[in-house]
Amino acid sequence: MKIGEILELTQTTMSLAEIARDQLTIGKLPATKALKVAGCYSINGKKGWYYEGDKRVLEQSIYDFVALSKQKASSINYIASNNNNEETATSKQVASNSKVESEYDSIDKLLIQNERDSKQRVYRGFYWNTDIIDFLDNVKHGNKSDLMNEIVRSVLKDKGLI
Repeated sequence: MKIGEILELTQTTMSLAEIARDQLTIGKLPATKALKVAGCYSINGKKGWYYEGDKRVLEQSIYDFVALSKQKASSINYIASNNNNEETATSKQVASNSKVESEYDSIDKLLIQNERDSKQRVYRGFYWNTDIIDFLDNVKHGNKSDLMNEIVRSVLKDKGLI
């Protein structure tokens, strides 16, 4: 979904949480972070999200900004807003975005993909701290088990335990 479409919906009919739940494959928290990375902002007491910058950003997908680091985002915004040569700005922006896509790790990919089936699942109940539950509540339904499996697997592999 394009940034411009999301902004329009947030200003008229839907909250960002509803958009994330119904129309995106990411939760509210990653969507909020992606909008901020794209240069969008919200105003306390005023409905919706807003953007005042290079109009080309409004035509980009929110997924282009999901895993961008602050440094990469600021360089994209700098290139887009300060470079008078439109062609150069666009090519640098595309190059930066393609580098970001190759830098997704398995956890990032799970956050932005649709639900997957797995036959190697066993149900176990665990107690989680509230900050982790708050994060999980913002993840689109269906990805939570895959995401938690991948996070735990990644830590255990890094420590040499599996």
